[in-house]
Order: sequence, then structure tokens, then C-alpha cells
Amino acid sequence: MKNGELAYEKYIGYLSLENKIRNNNLTKFRIASITKTFTATIIFQLIEEGRLTLETKLSNFYPQIPNSEEITIADLLGHRSGIHNYTDDKEFLNYMTTKKSKKEILQFIAGPKPDFKPDQNFTYSNSNYVLLGFIIEDVTKSTYKKQLEKRISSALQLKNTTQGSDINVHNNEAKSYDFHGGRWYSAREVSRTIVHGDGVIISTPNDVNAFMTALFSQKLISESSLNQMKEGYGGRGLWKYTFSSKVAFGHSGRTGSFVLRSLFFPDENVAVSVFTNGMNYNFDGMLNNILSIYFKGML
Repeated sequence: MKNGELAYEKYIGYLSLENKIRNNNLTKFRIASITKTFTATIIFQLIEEGRLTLETKLSNFYPQIPNSEEITIADLLGHRSGIHNYTDDKEFLNYMTTKKSKKEILQFIAGPKPDFKPDQNFTYSNSNYVLLGFIIEDVTKSTYKKQLEKRISSALQLKNTTQGSDINVHNNEAKSYDFHGGRWYSAREVSRTIVHGDGVIISTPNDVNAFMTALFSQKLISESSLNQMKEGYGGRGLWKYTFSSKVAFGHSGRTGSFVLRSLFFPDENVAVSVFTNGMNYNFDGMLNNILSIYFKGML
């Protein structure tokens, strides 16, 4: 997408091999950790409304989390809380496909020993954004889904962006597939009751490009808040990427066998999103070649 207008799109393969349903421009993918950019945007909206600050302590909401009295909203956004990543636990592979309650998820997050003291280091942790999603619900007295739709999807008329549930291929939602032994197999599906503000959204490449364009046009948050989203190693919902001499901000995602990345190049006003639901070749190589073609051989 260039200047908010579609520049190029291409869809190949199947959203469901079993049903021979092909991917198309309205196929919704689980966007995994790209969800974090949406969650961070809503958090900064709440900060601008005076309902939170970057210094607000986690203990105001979840005092059972170790070090919560020292952990701030800024720490959660920037993965500097020290809270252990719940998806790294060995037990996660055993329960990832089963339904869990909010109470159970909080127990998974609160149980492990912290990785480090708050704001002393950086470690990527999905737990941070699960908690941010819960905090959005606590502050607004609403659900994450309703806040997402009110503040982003409806505001930008993103008709294919919402909180996901169990995959329904007959609703144009893609399954993901593993490749081994020369064949494709259905990948394990992580229960939507487990992921939250860290990875619960389903969307399309066009919708995510429109979201990124609006975000960088200050249609969702102020320039000051946007700059704070980009601050620090790993940012606060936006990661910095480089391609040749060009700089982009965005996020990657991976869940099941979905592999995704969304980038925005501010100087060029270009948004690029590449989503896959089955990989048997190098994703970064493919993405770099796409960018090289678009930017005319800059690889």
C-alpha cells in the first residue's frame, strides 16, 4: 500500500487443503504477534485519555504477579518487566490446544520466577501483552474484542479485523499447515482462550496495511505517542527493521504454522504485509526479494 492506496496484492495456495478452498483477498489469517501493535495502540489511546500513564504500576491490576509493584505499563509495552514468557514453559505444549479461563492464564503467568528485575533488561515475553490486554478490559469495563472493534476496526472500517475464535474455513479463515515428508499436515491450533492481547486478532494483509498507514498518519494516536511506541530496543509495540538504506517499523508474528510480517516505511509512506499459512522455504528471503522488486533492486 502506497499513500493509503493499494499498490500490489497477490494470493496463492489454499486456506483449506482438505476442502480445496483457495486463499483470496478476504481470507482472514491469525496474525499472531502483530496483534501486539494493535494492543499497544489501544494502550496509548487510553494514556491520551488520561486513564493510564506509562508509569502506572501493574500492582494496580494484578498484584499477584511477582514484582508487580515495580512493573510499569512502559515495562510491559517494551518487554522490560522480567515476567517470564508463558509460551516458553514446557507445560504450554501440553495445554495450548485446550480452553483456559482468565484465572488459569494469570496463574500460568504468575507462577514462574521472574527472569530479571523490572527495567533491568529486555526479554521478549508474550505474558506482557496478555496482561496489557487484560488491563484494557479492566480500564474500559469492556471486552478486548469490543474495544478493538470500537477504537480501530470500526474507526478505520476494517471489516475483516476482529478477535479470532476457533478457525472456520467456511468463514474464509485460513488454517495453517506443517510440511514434512513431502506432504502438508494440519498444524496444531492454539486455543483462542489462551492468547489475548499478545496474539488473538484475525485479519487480512489489506486491513493490516490500512491500520499501519492510519497509525503512522496519526489517525489513531498522536505523533508523540507514536514516537513512544518506537522507543527503545524492541520498541513499545513497534519494532525497527532495516532494508538496505531504508527504515521500517512493524511487527512479526508466528503461531501454529502461520508466519507473518507487517512493515511500514515512513519516508516512503509504504505499508507491506506478507502472511503465510504454511512455509517450506525461507520467509525472510522471500520478503527481502519482494521488497527488492518493489524498491527496484535495492537488496
